[in-house]
Amino acid sequence: MNKAHEQIQQLSSDTVGKISVGIGGGGTTAQVITEWGNLFVLAGNAILVAGGLYLLVFKVRDRWRKGR
Repeated sequence: MNKAHEQIQQLSSDTVGKISVGIGGGGTTAQVITEWGNLFVLAGNAILVAGGLYLLVFKVRDRWRKGR
């Protein structure tokens, strides 16, 4: 354990910077993928709502015509 602790302390600031940028870039990439996934689900839900409203209007018109 002591050797590993020494190795971590000996990392140059350049190496630490590269590791930090790598971790940050990976997090940003994951966030972008998540956001696009959310937009895809939102668009799908909007299409389902529009289809449901269309069917509702269609059924209401049909009942209204039959009731006349």
